[in-house]
Amino acid sequence: MKNSRSFFAVALVATIAFSSCNNGSEDHDNAPPLITRSSVTQTTPEETYYIPDKYLELDGEPVTQVAPDAVMSEDPETIRSGTWFCYDPSESSYLFFDHTEKMGAEIRVNSGVAETIMYELSEDNKSVNFYSRRFDSYVVVNYIDPTHAELVLPAKDGGEKIKKPMLYVSEDRFNSFILYTDQEFEKMAIDYYNDHTTKKKNNLLAQCVTGEDSMVLINLYIITGAGDMKIYETYTVNRLDAMGTDSQGNVIDLK
Repeated sequence: MKNSRSFFAVALVATIAFSSCNNGSEDHDNAPPLITRSSVTQTTPEETYYIPDKYLELDGEPVTQVAPDAVMSEDPETIRSGTWFCYDPSESSYLFFDHTEKMGAEIRVNSGVAETIMYELSEDNKSVNFYSRRFDSYVVVNYIDPTHAELVLPAKDGGEKIKKPMLYVSEDRFNSFILYTDQEFEKMAIDYYNDHTTKKKNNLLAQCVTGEDSMVLINLYIITGAGDMKIYETYTVNRLDAMGTDSQGNVIDLK
């Protein structure tokens, strides 16, 4: 039975951890605090909504975010405000930019952990520079075209700079973007499979793989007595609405 997914009033408890780092070289005192969603009011246990606070306290001072309809339209040939998908083979993420406040966030797709970011925007609006707590480094996002950008990590130990592709997803800001995490998808996919087959599998497992296009491949499998993986079904779904297709091309909705 499908659950209805809709917007609702949320109570978010942000646990803020902030530590200064001053080793005589570069001062990270201005690095944004880490935010984890330790309590979320939700309609069902399976669904978690990552809608950041409209008023977020940083070091005791409230920061007011401008509502989406108050943000002026921007030149598409720039790093635009809104939601960007950043592909990473280890764990992809979504980056949010709001140029009115020079404030944003990063949400990891596996765990749903969110981190605030404060960034600098270049004069031509074609690059963004910020300290990433996730990578423990300053990073730069460079414009490529209206829907593509590139996150660049500095070179280490004489190696080359690491570049990660980014895709513009939507104009949604902090308070309007919704996604499903890998952890949610794994449970939803198993439930969907068992609800739509006469041969239920109590030992069924799921694994999510995110592609560069932000689509999620979900493998449903069991581990055999010989230790091998036996795949029973594969779903390809959109992370934003949980809709997609099964291995036969049939339309599915995991909600």
